[in-house]
Amino acid sequence: MKKEEVEKLIIELNNENNLDVSPEKIIDQLKIFKNGIPFVKLIKACELNDGIKTIQNNKQKELIDLFQMALDNGRVMKFVPASGAGVVQLGLWQLSALGRHDH
Repeated sequence: MKKEEVEKLIIELNNENNLDVSPEKIIDQLKIFKNGIPFVKLIKACELNDGIKTIQNNKQKELIDLFQMALDNGRVMKFVPASGAGVVQLGLWQLSALGRHDH
């Protein structure tokens, strides 16, 4: 975007009353869409206790309830698992949250 376009957009965004994000943050996000995000060179895969945490059984219900409360209050727009394994884990988590342990 040209400087003039950015300035005009900021003025328009400042006139909006119900923005959850600042106009500057919106402009930053648009720049990311335009320019892309550089690839990250990974050193190794994450492992348990090295980027991946285990949630203890006694803490799981509390976290599920906290997440459900955020959903009920409109604080969650979407959840996107980062990998195919995340999709499987999410499915298992949902079954667990529903009290189904048959998988």
